[in-house]
Amino acid sequence: MRLANVDCMEAMTVSWTDDRLDDLNGKIGETSRRVEAMQGEVRAEFKAVRGEMRAEFKAVRGEMKEEAGALRSEIQAMRSDMDRRLDRLQSSMTSLAVTMFATTTSGFIALLAALIVTQL
Repeated sequence: MRLANVDCMEAMTVSWTDDRLDDLNGKIGETSRRVEAMQGEVRAEFKAVRGEMRAEFKAVRGEMKEEAGALRSEIQAMRSDMDRRLDRLQSSMTSLAVTMFATTTSGFIALLAALIVTQL
């Protein structure tokens, strides 16, 4: 078995002539040039994609900042509106409490006055 492998190897080395080696060398050189050219194209493409991504990310960040600013403005407007409504509610509740106190006090005074007048 080992001799068969050696014979096969010898047959292969014998069949490799200088012309065939030169052809192989030329094909390898050509393949190498194509790979280098494709490598340059890939690098250029990656560079272009990176540039596009940077521009897109910058645009998205800008849009997000605009939207965040608009959202903050909306929230601030809603907060101001809620503050005004709560102030009016508090004012109404204060007026109601004062009115109830005044009415109750007036009622007690009227009741006391009626008791005093009826007792005299």
